[in-house]
Amino acid sequence: MKQSITTIKRNVIIFAFFSTLCGWIGYVVDKVTGQAHYENIGTEIGSGSLGMLIWLVTPLICTIFLRSFGGDGWKESVFSINFKNNKKLYLVSFLVYPLVTMIVILLGLMAQGIRVTDVKVEFTAYLGILLTQIGTQFIKKYL
Repeated sequence: MKQSITTIKRNVIIFAFFSTLCGWIGYVVDKVTGQAHYENIGTEIGSGSLGMLIWLVTPLICTIFLRSFGGDGWKESVFSINFKNNKKLYLVSFLVYPLVTMIVILLGLMAQGIRVTDVKVEFTAYLGILLTQIGTQFIKKYL
């Protein structure tokens, strides 16, 4: 199915609008229900809130609706992995996550926004955590 430029622009605007709006709706829902404690969000098990769920799920629902009813179609959703023709792009996208993570950690240490405790953890443990995160991101993005 060939799409017109106006259909593509319309769907991008709809997606951007709803993705932005759902973040604010989630924030308001958290404030109204008294769940808005964002100081340590994500650091405790089970610390998610209804607003966070709205913020995370609404873009997926919007994508499904646009694919089904907005003229995007499922044929061009590019679910197939094409390593052969896109080796450089896959390599860049695979290395971006650890590189950005290291830059953020170094900037946080330099700005003293991150505190490192006196816990002695070996380099292999850090490497294991990094490789686990890379594997998780790879599965999330490409499979």
